[in-house]
Amino acid sequence: MKKVTFLLVIFFLISFLSYAQNPDYDYGNNKNDIKGYSEFSPLTSATWTTLAVSPHAVSRSCCAAIKSGDTVFVFQFGGGASAQLTNVARYNSKTNTWTNNYSTMPAPISAGSAVALPGDSVIYVIGGNSGTSAYGICLKYNVIANTWTTMAIMPTSPCTDQLTVVYRDSLIFCVGGGDGLFNSSVVYNAVRIYNSKTNTWTMTTSLPTNLSMSGGGIWGDTIYVFCGVTGSGVYTANCYKGVINPTNLSQITWTTLPVYPSGSITRMASFVVVKNNSAGIMCSGGAISGGTLTNASNFWNFCTQSWQTLPNNSLARSNFKGTGLKDSIAYITAGYTTTGVGTFEKITFSLIDGNCLITSINNQSTVPDKYELLQNYPNPFNPITKIQYSIPKAEFVKLSVFDILGKEIDVLVNGNRLPGSYIIDFDASSLSSGVYFYKVTAGDYSDIKKMMLIK
Repeated sequence: MKKVTFLLVIFFLISFLSYAQNPDYDYGNNKNDIKGYSEFSPLTSATWTTLAVSPHAVSRSCCAAIKSGDTVFVFQFGGGASAQLTNVARYNSKTNTWTNNYSTMPAPISAGSAVALPGDSVIYVIGGNSGTSAYGICLKYNVIANTWTTMAIMPTSPCTDQLTVVYRDSLIFCVGGGDGLFNSSVVYNAVRIYNSKTNTWTMTTSLPTNLSMSGGGIWGDTIYVFCGVTGSGVYTANCYKGVINPTNLSQITWTTLPVYPSGSITRMASFVVVKNNSAGIMCSGGAISGGTLTNASNFWNFCTQSWQTLPNNSLARSNFKGTGLKDSIAYITAGYTTTGVGTFEKITFSLIDGNCLITSINNQSTVPDKYELLQNYPNPFNPITKIQYSIPKAEFVKLSVFDILGKEIDVLVNGNRLPGSYIIDFDASSLSSGVYFYKVTAGDYSDIKKMMLIK
């Protein structure tokens, strides 16, 4: 009996190490092989909070979020009609207030997309407006200077209503899209890549079908595309994932996912959220088959590779977007009921089902070559900060927080981890101001750093 038990232990150990040495760059295929994943994890849970109403109460606007210091700013761009198409409103999370007419875009944008590059200073707004017959407009917004630059226009299948995501800090993928009009046959399957460093566009593998007005997001090397319209009023609940070849960006491998649980939705709000060692894409609202408005919300869980139900948002509406900072909070603003509305709210995740190990930072999928514990950021902080560490091989990792007397007050990580770089949120809401320490132990490696909480 002892011999059988010993052989079983050796078998599982070899299996674990073999997987750790051969990570698959398709994050979505790894769930069943990840040793940290638990089928018995608590279900995903989240709560909606209604925030100050946007004064830019329009349909078909887009939005992006950045963080400066301890304040999140949400920018809402275009949509509506006439002067509204170039209007920019800005939300300040610290004061829970909006400033309307904060800036003016150099071109009208309706049903476009806005994405923030990593950092706190650059947002791109990409799309167009049917009233001007101008599509594929690319605008660069300098948040700090509050200035705009018109960049190279989308050269192939120029459109609006495309899914737009940021990859590897400086590349922007624009997936599908059309002319922004319902019942139109102008819908594309093209996937274009904009290089923000060179101001140039290239093409990559097209979607399996023409698709516009979709939701989705990106994680690691994988783009997720949910629902939309395929053309001439044909709506779909189909969902896809496309794995980018990180060594050849002109290649994406597309496969299908389970259909969206709330039906054939157009113009939903969606964004990636992360909580501890789990992540996924929040999806909310939209119009079923382009007509019936819904406030149903769902979550594509990267850990379980399945759809999960979220609480409904506060108002059934469509023609709006989601944004956030890829942390535990996502924002949705404005939209359409029978007219434009300024409803603005956030969803905060307290738990995300599973524990599938975040091994991708800023969409980079490389394995670190050394152990490292970085300084937390922001620092000083109030009340949430991020702690980043890296391990070059599979290890049992413990990450703890201590007070100035050396008492362990929180354990953030305590389990097996695959090779990778990890970012963990530390919430000190229940602690008082002062100096704290955090320590990581991984195999024979150990390091400790100091951080400052100021309330």
